[in-house]
Amino acid sequence: MQERRRRAARLFAAGKRSQAEIARALNISRQSVSRWYQAWRRNEPDWIGGAGRAGRRPKLDGAQCKQVDEALRQGAQAHGFGTDLWTLPRVAAVIERVTGVHYHPGHVWKILAALKWSLGAAAGKTDLGAERGDSGVGSCLAAAAAKKLSLCAALGYRWGGEVPAATRLWFQTRPGSYNDERLIAFLRDLKKHLRGQKAILIWDGLPAHKSRKMKQYLESQRGWLKAEMLPGYFPDLNPVEDLWGNIKGQELANRCVAGLGEAEASVCKGMEWVRQSMLPFSFLHHAGLFFDQVCHSIMRDSVNGSRQTASSAR
Repeated sequence: MQERRRRAARLFAAGKRSQAEIARALNISRQSVSRWYQAWRRNEPDWIGGAGRAGRRPKLDGAQCKQVDEALRQGAQAHGFGTDLWTLPRVAAVIERVTGVHYHPGHVWKILAALKWSLGAAAGKTDLGAERGDSGVGSCLAAAAAKKLSLCAALGYRWGGEVPAATRLWFQTRPGSYNDERLIAFLRDLKKHLRGQKAILIWDGLPAHKSRKMKQYLESQRGWLKAEMLPGYFPDLNPVEDLWGNIKGQELANRCVAGLGEAEASVCKGMEWVRQSMLPFSFLHHAGLFFDQVCHSIMRDSVNGSRQTASSAR
């Protein structure tokens, strides 16, 4: 803005353009040009510099922010905390210890964003630093880019009449995301586990489930696999949604993991527990699904008690 004011002063002195032309040339409003022109004519001191910074000045200057960044990179244990995971209350305590400036834990993110720190994982309301009296906000921080762990699972049911007689759970974890190629690899592994048994695959409208490559693969596997697609916006028809909810609400609830390995171990532990329990039957019952032996398709109990065809997901 100061550079624009300098250009405007030169144009005023040249006296060859109207205020409207100057406004268009500098891409500013005519009101601003008029105000600048009056200040230029009165030879007001420092009008080119403008009013300066608006609002409250930051509590920490550049040197103090650098001190905070260096302190955080030393790790939480170096500052006397029991674990090496940063929480917002811990960061606030270190800021006050290093600079003498008090910050509420809820405002610490402003400093962290300025220092290019990112959110690594959220621990919900877990009191990670109870021995230090932390409030338990429990957000872990990482200076490196966030990593991702993806999970693919299939709940299998074998019917005896209209009642499921047995259930099995297959799952797989991998870093990054699943695409159609990786899902096809999962289905190939599933085929080996089924050992030639026929199956009905029921899943939602994820783009990878509907890609051209996936459709071609499913068409080539019609000898053992029949694919059914869930209707849009009906997660209640999907027993796997209850599986995800169970894992997130138990093994992954209020956890602040140090890395993907710890997260994967927690997921595998939860999956094994579900595999050995009766929960898969509960997931199916919650979805209201059953197998119609006449139509050889999956059906669902409607709200009024009658039965209608439905596409549920695995």
